[in-house]
Amino acid sequence: MSSPARVAVHVPTGPIPAALATRSPFAGKDVCAEAGWELRPGSHRTVFDDDVWDVRGLADAPKSMLESVKIWDFTRIVNPRWRLTAKEYLFAAVVPQHEAVLALPDAPWDPLKPQSCYGLVMELVRWLNFLTDQGLESLQDVLQEHCDAWKEVRSYRSAACARANRSSSPPTHRCHPRRWRVAPSDSAWAAS
Repeated sequence: MSSPARVAVHVPTGPIPAALATRSPFAGKDVCAEAGWELRPGSHRTVFDDDVWDVRGLADAPKSMLESVKIWDFTRIVNPRWRLTAKEYLFAAVVPQHEAVLALPDAPWDPLKPQSCYGLVMELVRWLNFLTDQGLESLQDVLQEHCDAWKEVRSYRSAACARANRSSSPPTHRCHPRRWRVAPSDSAWAAS
């Protein structure tokens, strides 16, 4: 059996185009103020337009919330359009009472807590970079086949991590989400 042909896909990189960024209903908004999160005096104020949201100044963050999970880095999303989508999605999750969010038919009712945001950002990074790897630039282009492939990628990664964690010897690699990509070969999945 021969390998499928490789397809060259141009992936836009760099900053979010200004014309696109300014159309967002959340452009210029103070993330913590809109979410109702109090900050310690003198803390950095994260604005929606920032590609890295730093909320280490949260006054009422649980003590169990590590400093590292208070930095939400959207720059890990390769495609700037997807990066804007991820920021809008997270903003809508933490500020569901915003008028632009309330206008959505399936708008969330309960705001996402800060301690849950890091995990959501990491999952958005993985999903949106997967879509970029597939050559997609719009959610309208996502087909069931993409969802099925994503499910396989995630289950394969989860199984590999579980095996590494069960091993009696130390794992030879870390189970890091960016290690797994769709491979253009007969074996559907491979570590990059």
